[in-house]
Amino acid sequence: IRDKEVTERMCDPEGQLRLMRATFVKHTNKLGILCFTEDDLNLLMWSHYADNHKGFALQFDLAQDVKTMLRISKVDYSNDYPRVNLNNLTNDIKVVFLRKSEGWKYEREWRMIIPNGANSYLPFASNALTGLTFGCRAEDEFKHRVLAVLKKEKKKVFPQSRLKKQFNTIANISSR
Repeated sequence: IRDKEVTERMCDPEGQLRLMRATFVKHTNKLGILCFTEDDLNLLMWSHYADNHKGFALQFDLAQDVKTMLRISKVDYSNDYPRVNLNNLTNDIKVVFLRKSEGWKYEREWRMIIPNGANSYLPFASNALTGLTFGCRAEDEFKHRVLAVLKKEKKKVFPQSRLKKQFNTIANISSR
């Protein structure tokens, strides 16, 4: 947008709103968001976020990579919608992405918001990764590929039966 267009839009209330929205979207599309939970056996979490039990969960020891893991913030569960002030956009973006409705409180979620981190990988100390749990519907070929990546690190892998024991009836019903 050219300077003249910005000036014209700022004089028009609807133009101001469009410009604010465009600015907010521009900044948020560049964010990387990494999500963590305190409860790796939560059935709904596996259903929502692990491709309906076909994925896996990584387990971390935060003390092994303090520099990276200090960027994690606890999600705030509230039924109040966050307000965004464009004069404080950096802080307010965090508020927006760290708040969820109280209905999601069972997730016990933490998030890491990474500026300009969209579609990228987060490097972390290899000893911070302490375990891996496969979903009860993870396919063998997928598990072999993941395990091949971890083989050099000799990481602990929990058997998929760990989930089946915890959610025996429910897991068997959803399994094919």
